[in-house]
Amino acid sequence: MNKTVNSSKWAFLNSSSQQLIGFLFFGGMTYLLSPEFFGVYAIGLIFSEILCQLVRLGLSANLINRKKNVSIALNNAFYSTLLIGILASIAFCYSASLIASYFEISRYLLVLQIMSIIPLIFSLGSVPDAQLQRKFLYKKIAFATFLASLVSCLIAVVVAFTEFSELAFAFQKVIYEFIMLIIIWNSIKWRPSLLINYSILKDQLRVGIPLLVAGLTNVAVNKLKDIFIASVLGPSVLGLYRLAIKLQDFVVKLTLGPITAIAIPSLARVKKSDFKGTLSSFIKWMAILSFPIFGGLAITSTDLLSVLFKDEWKDSALALQMLCILGALSIYIHMFKPIFSVVERGGILVKLRVIHFFILFALLYTTSKYGVFYIVLSEILVTIILTFLGLLLLSKALNENYFNLILSIKPAAVSTSLMLVVLFIINYIADNYLMINPLISLILFSMLGLFTYALSMKVFFDRDFAVIVNYIRSSKLGFIFKKFLN
Repeated sequence: MNKTVNSSKWAFLNSSSQQLIGFLFFGGMTYLLSPEFFGVYAIGLIFSEILCQLVRLGLSANLINRKKNVSIALNNAFYSTLLIGILASIAFCYSASLIASYFEISRYLLVLQIMSIIPLIFSLGSVPDAQLQRKFLYKKIAFATFLASLVSCLIAVVVAFTEFSELAFAFQKVIYEFIMLIIIWNSIKWRPSLLINYSILKDQLRVGIPLLVAGLTNVAVNKLKDIFIASVLGPSVLGLYRLAIKLQDFVVKLTLGPITAIAIPSLARVKKSDFKGTLSSFIKWMAILSFPIFGGLAITSTDLLSVLFKDEWKDSALALQMLCILGALSIYIHMFKPIFSVVERGGILVKLRVIHFFILFALLYTTSKYGVFYIVLSEILVTIILTFLGLLLLSKALNENYFNLILSIKPAAVSTSLMLVVLFIINYIADNYLMINPLISLILFSMLGLFTYALSMKVFFDRDFAVIVNYIRSSKLGFIFKKFLN
């Protein structure tokens, strides 16, 4: 148990440090590079991330959980992933000119060619990374992630000041993967041998292929919007959209990430009779934490972009507002993976992802030409459909009505709605009758939004508000406030 708790601490530190460094790097680069450069890099990521997912062959999870013939399984996985990695990088490199021509970014061909080596580097690190996770060496993974992120971002910033500025993001990604590769190989004692067993490999692939399909479908869904934006609206619009995505993702990782990270082990220990109640509690607190931040971010998006970024990025505001709505509606989608994993119905999750892909593809094919607003709107519609479909399948799988889980978000939905009404009225008055500096406006709206949300929770949902207050009082944050007031 101590090993699990300690590992979860380092896993959280790994994720949070990488997110913070990435956010600061991304924000800083907006002052050095134009949205077009961001869009070109995003196009390269579409193919590199899909190929990296393919390179894994779904074998990592099998290596982490494997108990028999471990040494042979490691060799099988290493040579299999290495072979696919070599083929993937060669295919990416030779098709780079076709990709650049299709997206009309031929003058940035070198960016794609540099990024074509990423699948090969990733394949070399897939097995040792699984080894570290197998041995609960998350501290070493956290160190590798932090060092690789810091060094690669610093080098990319230097490159951004040179005549090769369009290559900055490509260099950052390649250097990051290369440093990670070196550190994780130095962190394990295992080295590959020529001992290969095709019978064991066949069994590994039997387990891994469904995971590969699920992973590829998930990546494809995430990158589908990027493909349509880049091909229909161009790399500059994709760059603006990626900034909005980065801000939304930061909120998701901050509010939803910590809860979903502990969902699987927590739900796995719950009695069947208490399962729905515990799940309802998870969803309620995910909504209470995330709804006000998403709502406040949507209202203050214009001021936030004005304060943090250059004027050329202000057109990201509409996409950010839509993505905030999407983020708030996605809490059930985020919980489906831990839910169906715990009840051992992974096949349902694969079906949901496949349905997600095809419905989203059909909507994007129809609406993408009208602009980013309709692209994100398509994702919102699909999210609503998938939420109800997922709850329906969960109800059938467990022979119980799970649609009443929708009522779990009532405290957050009511309090956030009241907060948004107040902020909208104040924002209308400020825009039409007052001239307020964007920074001051952002600070005032943040404080007013927090006060209104807390007051709404106190008045209408006092029991949940009391839980929040007690948690703050017992935390280090509460201790700091007490020392400050004294």
